Amino acid sequence: MERVRRILRDLFLDNSLAVTEDTQLVDIPEWDSMLHVTLVMAIETEFNVRLNAREVSELTAIRPILDVLTAKLGTQSREALDGSHSRLG
Repeated sequence: MERVRRILRDLFLDNSLAVTEDTQLVDIPEWDSMLHVTLVMAIETEFNVRLNAREVSELTAIRPILDVLTAKLGTQSREALDGSHSRLG
């Protein structure tokens, strides 16, 4: 969760952005389709995964993002989502 939170805070340049598992992306006032594409690219880079069109369309809130990443990353997924390893600069 922490790595996903960091991605969103970096996208919005706002370290105080409140992001929980219940956050809906449309609840973020600045959210638009370009930010959605940017988020997908950042997730793919950060977690070294590829998302298909169905998975991308499901990324409407934090919980579905975590669910997709958990499925992609397998058994070590919780540690990977919270870990400090980052592929972003």
